[in-house]
Amino acid sequence: MDYDKQLRDIDNLIAEGMYPQAVRTAGSVLEHLYKELYRDLLGKMPPGERDAVSKQEQRIGKDRGINDFTLGMVAGLYREANLVPKLEQHLDHKLPFMRSFNPGHFIDLRNRATHANAEISVEEAQLLLGQLRVLLKEVGKVAPPRPKEPTSTAMMLKPWTQVVQPHEDIQRGELAMDTYAADLWAVYRKDPDSAGVYRDANAFLMRPIRRKPCMHCSTT
Repeated sequence: MDYDKQLRDIDNLIAEGMYPQAVRTAGSVLEHLYKELYRDLLGKMPPGERDAVSKQEQRIGKDRGINDFTLGMVAGLYREANLVPKLEQHLDHKLPFMRSFNPGHFIDLRNRATHANAEISVEEAQLLLGQLRVLLKEVGKVAPPRPKEPTSTAMMLKPWTQVVQPHEDIQRGELAMDTYAADLWAVYRKDPDSAGVYRDANAFLMRPIRRKPCMHCSTT
């Protein structure tokens, strides 16, 4: 069974307001999970312990095998044979939630959902889905959620050199501080040692930041 798909299907049923169908599906998934874990467990147990558990299965099922057990029957087998500690021991899983999990409410709610005109609330359906999701994660039947990629503004910003192209003098390493603090007397005298950008009106007006009051300078 594709448990991830089953969880998505139950989630979709709840989103569409189909709460009885969501509960019935959740009950079927739990029943399948119990049976799958039981079969896995039998394959790991030593013969003597396996025989003792199999006798419990025969006593509960009478003429039924585990595949034909209802959810209530398989939950009873887990309780009578004390299977959760055995799962932890032989399948190498720590199962704190399953140890405390009481499937009785799950079973009662599923039984209610099988009747026509069953009234199941969204909270009840979401509760079963949440419990089922925790159980599946705990026994390793669904993949853990992927960590979300950082979405902060700081992580999304590109380096500024990838956004804008530095001016040529910066790229050449020839930036002089008098570019930002012009010696106006040297500019007036056309001193060749003054920054060229201030001696050439067109070059000055091609700088990235333009000021409207200065636009007429190129014509004077």
